[in-house]
Amino acid sequence: MREALLPALALGILALPAAAQTIEELTRSLPLHVSVLTTRGMRPEWDETSENVYFLHRLVGDVFKVSVKTRQITPVTVSVHHGGIQRCLVMSNGDLLLGIGDIDTGDIERDKEKLGLFVLKKNEPTRFYPLGETCEEGPAVSRKGLKIAWTTPGQLDIRVGEIVYEDGVPKLVDRKTIVSYREATGIVRLETQDFRPPDDRELVFTHYSGNAGDPFFNSDVYGYDFASGKIVDYTKSPESYDEAEGIFPDGQSTFLLDLQKRAESKQMTRRGLRSGPRSD
Repeated sequence: MREALLPALALGILALPAAAQTIEELTRSLPLHVSVLTTRGMRPEWDETSENVYFLHRLVGDVFKVSVKTRQITPVTVSVHHGGIQRCLVMSNGDLLLGIGDIDTGDIERDKEKLGLFVLKKNEPTRFYPLGETCEEGPAVSRKGLKIAWTTPGQLDIRVGEIVYEDGVPKLVDRKTIVSYREATGIVRLETQDFRPPDDRELVFTHYSGNAGDPFFNSDVYGYDFASGKIVDYTKSPESYDEAEGIFPDGQSTFLLDLQKRAESKQMTRRGLRSGPRSD
């Protein structure tokens, strides 16, 4: 049997009171092992040295990085013209994989359906290199090499490719589709999540199913094994929204974004994911 993802810990959620809470009050209520890197930003991403965290300053905007040691924040992309960055991931060599839309449309939801993939070199922060592919939602990067994965617009296919550098220019080669639901009879959508550490032999993705009114009604965490080509449904949770939101470095656990769709339980929570293949 394949190695299963096992829960490493239970994650407690800090419940905010009904009244607005200041940053100072929130900081004082944090556990001793939790500290504040920045009071703004979203989509944090560790760099390859684990010394800095990259983040977007808003949902569609620019990339910044903050030093874990000094808390100093440095702008990364503000000097380059672009149409609005929605995704930023750090590749194993320290370069950034960016998902860029068109902020001029004024439609964030439509933009995320067709994000152009670009590379921003760590030692050349003034130029975006296009990879000639578009994705919907966020791509995934390997920490063992320069392999990336992404969901194509329409969310019916997941593709992978390898980034190579020719005369210093990053290019995407060996592109292929690894998961496709174009022939599916039901309403299905896919979303690339993460390569599973520590060996990156599996790609974890979200499998949505539903109806014409809500194609994302049901959601489960799936895994694609690169060696065998087999796909595993890890959660098998009908009428529930389950999405893997970050895998632990040892590959044994993941945070699970879980939204119960039943009428009696609509609160969004995060919990550990026990996701070995189950028997029905």
